[in-house]
Amino acid sequence: MLMRRGRRTAALPLRISYETGGFSFKGSTRDVSSKGLCMEVPSPRIKTCMFDLLHKNVTIEIENEVLDGNIRWYTLEGSTYRIGIRVEKHHKSNWKRILEDRRRPPKLRKAPCEA
Repeated sequence: MLMRRGRRTAALPLRISYETGGFSFKGSTRDVSSKGLCMEVPSPRIKTCMFDLLHKNVTIEIENEVLDGNIRWYTLEGSTYRIGIRVEKHHKSNWKRILEDRRRPPKLRKAPCEA
């Protein structure tokens, strides 16, 4: 579970793709905000130098949605990367909808085709 403004939210699985470099990696959210997220990724899943990805545009695949983002920071703690990603402005409304939907009880969540 992760906290968002005092409310509990389950960690969201997600996939990050970097088209120019031709690779992707999977992880899960550690923390979320209205502007972006911090994700955790086991270091063996990342086969490139994270420093080269700073301020690069990436694609975020989460909850059957595809969003554009930008890697803002990273840190390595033990064998896990924590990566900060800002969601691009033109996808902020979709991102906020995903966060709001996660706070609803499962029975009240909208199916992806109803959104």
